[in-house]
Amino acid sequence: MLYPVRVRVRGAVADQSTRPFLFDTYQGRQISMENAILKILAGKMTEERFDRIVSSEKEYKKRSAEIETLSGQLKGYGLTKEQRLAVDRLLTANNECNFRYSELAYIQGMKDTVAMLKELDLIKAV
Repeated sequence: MLYPVRVRVRGAVADQSTRPFLFDTYQGRQISMENAILKILAGKMTEERFDRIVSSEKEYKKRSAEIETLSGQLKGYGLTKEQRLAVDRLLTANNECNFRYSELAYIQGMKDTVAMLKELDLIKAV
C-alpha cells in the first residue's frame, strides 16, 4: 500500500522545503512520486490485461504445460515433507525473483518510452 507523505528536504528554500513522496508499506521505504506512479502503472498494466495476453500465447502455454508435467513427476519421487517444502521455497523464491525482474524491465521500458517521447518533442518534460 502506498501512502502520501511530505518530506522535509535539508537546505531547501522555505517555500520549496517539502517534496511529495509516497511511503511504500510493503517495502517499508520512501519512494519518489515519479517512481510511485510508475509502480502503480506497472502493477495495473501487468495484472489483468497482461494475464489475458500471456494466457493466450502459444509458447507460454507450452511452458506452463511442461511445468505441470514436471510438477507431477516431482510428486512421484516420494520426497519427505521437509524436502517438498525446501523445493517449494526454492521455486517460490525463483518465481518472485523472475516476477520482480519482469516488473523492473516493464518500468524501465516505460521510462525509456517517456525519454524517447521527450527527445522527439512529442511530450514536454516536467
